[in-house]
Amino acid sequence: MKTISKLLSIVLLLALLAGCAKPATTPEAMQAPVEEQPVATEETEEVTEPTEEMVEDLPLYVNLTWHQHQPLYYKNEDGVYTRPWVRVHATKDYLDMAEMIDQHPGMKATINLTPSLIRQLDDFVNNGTKDLYWELAEVPAAELSLEQKTFILERFFDANWDHIIAIFPRYQELLDLRGFQRSANLVQPGLGRPGLSGSRTLQSPSRQRPGF
Repeated sequence: MKTISKLLSIVLLLALLAGCAKPATTPEAMQAPVEEQPVATEETEEVTEPTEEMVEDLPLYVNLTWHQHQPLYYKNEDGVYTRPWVRVHATKDYLDMAEMIDQHPGMKATINLTPSLIRQLDDFVNNGTKDLYWELAEVPAAELSLEQKTFILERFFDANWDHIIAIFPRYQELLDLRGFQRSANLVQPGLGRPGLSGSRTLQSPSRQRPGF
């Protein structure tokens, strides 16, 4: 009996020693499982250079807009416009643009006409209004005063000399006869040059191109 009691005592003692040797697990000591992160690897994305075939397949959208404008020019006491630019541009540049579009069926463009331009065009068409340059071109050459001749010689060459006048041989010839001065006191001596005086030659620039 004593032997059994000793054995039980030894087993109980061993159990107590084993319990003390294992550390107690507390909630603070427990760690949450760590999620494994994927290892980043350097990968260079390959850039494909566009080929000619690829470019041809891509549509190109172009918005072509022409803004056609003129300021509101003043009239003199006789109701005549003092500047010719509405008539000049309307019968030349602005007309040329519309005709160019007409030569290319299917072409689309936006043409913006300002109210001041339309108002003056209506005045020319519906009211018979003219500009000073227009009226001087209609005066018989023999009736032109010195002042009118000087004005014509000075102002009837108000176009780009290199890109407009030069493409018309006769217009360029008249400019050569007139000289390349700008002010009236410098161009007036040209009235006495052969080929410029005593004929309708002075008024010819207004007829070199419709509307000029």
